[in-house]
Amino acid sequence: MDTLAITDPRFATKLVGQVGGSAIGALATEDAETSILLPGRQGSPAQSFDFSTCDELLRYRYDAGASAFGVYASDRDGAGHHSGLYAADAYWQVDPSDALTVLVGSSSTDYPQEVASAFGQGQDVRNNTSLYPHGAPPRTGTLATQWLLGYQINPWTVFYAGSSEGYQETPGRQLVPQQRTFFLKGSYYFQPF
Repeated sequence: MDTLAITDPRFATKLVGQVGGSAIGALATEDAETSILLPGRQGSPAQSFDFSTCDELLRYRYDAGASAFGVYASDRDGAGHHSGLYAADAYWQVDPSDALTVLVGSSSTDYPQEVASAFGQGQDVRNNTSLYPHGAPPRTGTLATQWLLGYQINPWTVFYAGSSEGYQETPGRQLVPQQRTFFLKGSYYFQPF
């Protein structure tokens, strides 16, 4: 959930703090108007809807020297709309020139017919009784994993190697691989005179 998507809060509460190596941030709100951003390959349209949602967000991070571990959770529910994102990440500074970053996340989303139609998604198949005469299958979700290894040659040059994988949950509750990407990157900092 993007906090910029909270457009008309009826109430909100926020908590932030840090004690030693632990840092926490939390937000809870009821939004009278719901703004939804639908990511796409050609663009990401946004639209506002006249129904309210309850939004919750939590971020915790523990710093251990130059390394860190964290968790993130966000949830948005209301009027048949649900979206949730849950993730854990870790950053390990192996030595002064090597670092490893790992991220694991899961998400799930359900849209009511009003939202699906507004974004041109057509018939909400989960509510089509001819397709599902005994009720729609349970909500499906996704799982994503990513790792990134960085090697710093000097203060201006860094090389990266990594992999990301995406999985989609089937109605039978099995995770099926959808995509796998391996990549190599180079970064050089250049400052003009």
